[in-house]
This record gives sequence, structure tokens and C-alpha cells, in this order.
Amino acid sequence: MKHAALLAIAGAVLMHCAGEAQPAKRDGRPRTVLLELFTSQGCSSCPPADELLSRLQRERFGGATVVPIAYHVDYWNHIGWTDPFSSARWSQRQNQYASAFESSQVYTPQLVINGRVQLVGSAEGPIRSEIERQLKDSDSGTIAITGVARAGNELRVGVRARLDAKPNGTHAKIIVTLLENGATTAVRSGENAHRTLSNDAIVRWQNAVAAIEWNGVAAGGTAVIPLDPAWRIDRLGLAAFIQDSRDLSVYATAVRKLAVAGGLEPPTNGLTIRRSTN
Repeated sequence: MKHAALLAIAGAVLMHCAGEAQPAKRDGRPRTVLLELFTSQGCSSCPPADELLSRLQRERFGGATVVPIAYHVDYWNHIGWTDPFSSARWSQRQNQYASAFESSQVYTPQLVINGRVQLVGSAEGPIRSEIERQLKDSDSGTIAITGVARAGNELRVGVRARLDAKPNGTHAKIIVTLLENGATTAVRSGENAHRTLSNDAIVRWQNAVAAIEWNGVAAGGTAVIPLDPAWRIDRLGLAAFIQDSRDLSVYATAVRKLAVAGGLEPPTNGLTIRRSTN
């Protein structure tokens, strides 16, 4: 669906961009890094990783775009605390990475960087070093969130992307993710009993919306996201990225914060991150 059609949906409440990322460019190309944290409120080792993700979310990275997102897995739920943000789908995604990395185990907290490198999610030094290493390379394509509109209890998100020509003809997918920031939970049982945990960049919804090939031809699609009444609309954000269907490498990422037209301000801990220049 074209952007104009998105904005003309009957009864829609327009959502607008609030400080959308404009990635720094090297040789005319953007540089982006996607950070995917696999975490759980039932894991005592996870809060430091959650806190690190929130800190990275607020930092500046010299115009480059670093996008952190957090999947809450469900396999810790049987220990004594059910993570309210957990899903078997996110556990399945982590298992897909394990297969791509040819690993026989999964763990929390695990951080996957651009779909290519995995690290312990609380290992701040190695994580920062890997972010810097990834930012030395330009993206292999471009992706943009072209339109966002709310129609009743649905959010419609238009995306458009392009991959540069590559001889092996690898297929990839355009994936859209809805995130929520600023959640606070009083944990009553399990390994983190009696702690109050704060979580940002929580993955609330994710799906592939289109396929794309290494032929330089733009592709796109529309994500239709059902909105849960429990979600704080002023704390939501969007991430979209191009991911290889075979080895799960991430080639380009885009991000957008949302605010409801009519005066609500975007969350202060938004999703755009830039590296400081020293």
C-alpha cells in the first residue's frame, strides 16, 4: 500500500515521526547496527544486560544508527516467575540463531549483533568493541519506514528497501518490529524475586512483510499490527531491517519513534542512537 493510501485510511489517527534516525554515511552509504538481546525477567543474570541495552539506547554514536531490541524468551517461566513480555516465538528465534551459529545451546542473556556475532549480553567491553567494528562497514542496502497510520485497533506500517547487487543471489526478508519502552515490573518470585525491573525496547510484535533479492530493485510491503490496549502508545517505536534468509545476517536497519498526533511527546529514551565524536 502506498504512503498516500496509508494516510487516507478512514478513521485513522495519524502517527508521526519523532526524530527518525538519519544514519551517518560512508562513501554515500548509511551505517547501522542491530542489537538483539535475548533476556528474561526470570534470569538473575539478565538485569545487567537489560540495563546495558537501555544505556546504549540513550548514547550517541556519531551519526551512525545503533538499534537495540529485546526478546523476552519463555523457557525461564517454569522456574517460578512468568515474564509478562515472554513468548515462545522469541525462544524460537533464538534457536534459529543457534542453528545459524552451529551452536548446540541457547542462553540468557545473549546479544546478537547484526545477525552475525553473538556475545554475552552483559559483556560491555566486548559488545562496545564489536559495535565499533560493525560500524566500520557501510550497509549492504537501504531500508526506510515510509508511512505509519493507526486505523482503529491496528497500526499499518509501510516499508521500502533495496539490496545492492551481489553475485550469489542470496534471498533476504524485510522484517518489521514493534517495540515498547519504559516498562517497570515488580517481580514477586523466581530468581529476581523482590526486585523491580525496568525494561526498554521490548519486542511486542515482529513479522516478515516482504522478500527481497540482491538485484538492486526496491521491494516493500505493509505490516498490519494489532494493537493491544495494554500497550502505551506513546512508548512505542518501530524497527525494520533486512535479514538474510539463510545465514541471518542483517544488512540494513531503520528505526522510528512514534507519537500520537495531537500533542503527546515521544518517549525520552527513544530508539535513535548516535556515537559521540571525540
